[in-house]
Amino acid sequence: EQDSHRAQERLRDRVRAAGSPRAALEAWIDETLALGFDRRRARRTRVLAAEGARLQAEHPAEFHEIVRGVLEPLVDVLRAVPRADPERDAHTVHAVTWQLVDAKLRGVDMTLDDARAHIERFVFPALGLTP
Repeated sequence: EQDSHRAQERLRDRVRAAGSPRAALEAWIDETLALGFDRRRARRTRVLAAEGARLQAEHPAEFHEIVRGVLEPLVDVLRAVPRADPERDAHTVHAVTWQLVDAKLRGVDMTLDDARAHIERFVFPALGLTP
């Protein structure tokens, strides 16, 4: 829980510091991808993700709060994107981004640049943002 709160604060700080909705979305994506692509953070993420999967059924309210904390800054960003459905699209962007983090944690050979490019190619046009 403490790690989650620190990660959420870091995520909020990066998103707030961005100068535009597009830059804020890129910051959210980069910060989330770092959980799997930054070696130091990936080691910790691997442990926490495994433990989280085990504890999710026992503590659904706490797990829901962690996910809400990750999605909240993204929903705020998407409110400034005219074509976005902020709540629904935040879940979709999170799902696409987390799938790539999970793949990296499982050992899929992929670079951070490849992951970022894939998300931008897929997500940005759907939101009406140029890749």
